[in-house]
Amino acid sequence: MEEPKCNILYEHMNEEKKIKLINVAKEVYHNINNNKINSWRCATIALRDKIKEIFDYNEKGWHIIIGYKFGFFCTHEVYNALHFKLDHVEFLIFKHG
Repeated sequence: MEEPKCNILYEHMNEEKKIKLINVAKEVYHNINNNKINSWRCATIALRDKIKEIFDYNEKGWHIIIGYKFGFFCTHEVYNALHFKLDHVEFLIFKHG
């Protein structure tokens, strides 16, 4: 299976953290696709939970929204927000609190 195409829609994050976050999302996304989860809802919950688990391990307060075709307005900590798309799935990941 080929690697999903990544398209960054909004970024306010340092390069190191951004690359780590996108790589984690790609890895989890690839694993979810390989497991052939039938339900979109179950797949997004699994994606969200795994990404949150990885990022909350070192720093608490990460929020993850997964969907498609959505806009957003949120308050986030400086250099801690990223909105990107893998294939057709959009991810909004930000830290607040």
